[in-house]
Amino acid sequence: MSKALLVKHGITEPPVDVRLLAEREGITFESTDLEEEVSGFLIQDPERTILGLNTHHTVVRQRFTIAHALAHHQLHAGGDDIFIYDMLVYFRGTGLRGPAEVDLEANAFAQALLMPAEFLTRDFKGRRIDVRDDAGMRQMAQRYQVSVAALTIRLVELRMLRGALGGGGAVTVR
Repeated sequence: MSKALLVKHGITEPPVDVRLLAEREGITFESTDLEEEVSGFLIQDPERTILGLNTHHTVVRQRFTIAHALAHHQLHAGGDDIFIYDMLVYFRGTGLRGPAEVDLEANAFAQALLMPAEFLTRDFKGRRIDVRDDAGMRQMAQRYQVSVAALTIRLVELRMLRGALGGGGAVTVR
């Protein structure tokens, strides 16, 4: 679904402008002063969709919040819904309440939207990925405007770092 959204809007290079994408998909933004543990909220009703972002969070955190909210907008629309995103739920769906299935789905969508497999494969083709190369990982994370942790998780999930974490720390993408 995230790939279809990228194709629909002609996005072929990172970083994905998730704010523009969300606006094109009918989401209105509201920057707001929220508590530290709340990343944002999405209010969907038949008339409008509003995304409130925590103005105190980093840009990469806000980008993930937008991508996560866009996922709910795309995948879970169809009624009066309010989604409130706390950082515990966001981090791999391991909150105190346990992950809601819709949040796990939205996290996966957000990762795929911010770091599409095709883009990563193209960017790393023929290059070694070394998770111990702090400068290299930071540089690629900056290219995608995500955190190094998010990039590492995505590369592991795509099996682009398979075996690298326990052994030599680096693999070459073919």
